Amino acid sequence: RDDLMTMLIAGHETSAAVLTWTFYLLSKYPRVMSKLQAEVDDVLGDGLPTIEDVKKLKYTTRVINESLRLYPQPPVLIRRSLEDDMLGEYPIGRGEDIFISIWNLHRCPKHWDNADVFNPERWTLDGPNPNETNQKFSYLPFGGGPRKCVGDMFATFENVVATAMLVKRFDFQMAPGAPPVEMTTGATIHTTKGLNMIVSRRTNPPVIPISR
Repeated sequence: RDDLMTMLIAGHETSAAVLTWTFYLLSKYPRVMSKLQAEVDDVLGDGLPTIEDVKKLKYTTRVINESLRLYPQPPVLIRRSLEDDMLGEYPIGRGEDIFISIWNLHRCPKHWDNADVFNPERWTLDGPNPNETNQKFSYLPFGGGPRKCVGDMFATFENVVATAMLVKRFDFQMAPGAPPVEMTTGATIHTTKGLNMIVSRRTNPPVIPISR
C-alpha cells in the first residue's frame, strides 16, 4: 500500500514536469521530433499501444532518457548520514544531510560529451536503458541504491506512452512572442511562466480507434 501511494503521489508532479521539458526540447530540435514521429507512426500505426509496442518504441524511450538527463526530476537528491564517515577528504557527521545536485552531475562535461545538447542518440537503441549502474552513477534521474525511486519503470513507461500518443496526433512548436522559458526549482523543475506552444493536428496522422 505504501509503495502504491508513493507511486501515485510522487509520480504526479514529476511526470508532468518531464513531459513539459520533453516537449520544450522537441520544439527546439525538430530533427529529433521528426525521427520520433516516424518511429511512433511505424510502431503504432492505427492502433493503441500495447506493452509489446512500448518495448519497440526504442527511440521514444531514448528521448525520455535524454530529457531526464537535461531536466532531472527532482534536480537534487538528499541523503542523511547514519554514521560518521569520510567522503574523499570531506568529513561527514552522523545525522548530517547531504545534497546531491543531479542537475550539475547530468550536465558535467567530465561525464558527458556536449553535455548541454539534447542528443537521444548518445545511447544506442539496442543497448540497455541508462541507469546508475551502467553509467557509473553519472546518471541518476531516479536515484540509486536501496533508496532508488520505486516507480522508475512505471514512470518511464508512462512518459513514453504519453509522448508517443501526443506526437502521433499533434505537432508542437513554441508560440511566436512567447516569453523566454525560465526555470523555477523546487521539488521539481518548473517553467516560471508556463510553456506557451502552438499545438496543431498533424496532416494525415494514423487514425486512433475509439474504444467503446
